[in-house]
Amino acid sequence: MDEATNIGNIILGASALIAVVAPMLKLNSSIVKLIMKVDQLTSDINRNEGRITKHGIEIDKHDKILENHEVRISQIEKHIEE
Repeated sequence: MDEATNIGNIILGASALIAVVAPMLKLNSSIVKLIMKVDQLTSDINRNEGRITKHGIEIDKHDKILENHEVRISQIEKHIEE
């Protein structure tokens, strides 16, 4: 009986170990996937920030050009009225 008890205990211990290790491995793989996604999102955010900054600079340039045209138009209108 001691031998059967030992085998039973070994099987029970192995089952308990598997029950603990399997979810840990799944959790570990989920964490790795999450880290990869966060890294990808960080990369995308950095790229988008650069693009937004570039577009902001372009918009500022176009605003200045538009202001210059408005000044020219108002001057031409004044000249036409005279």
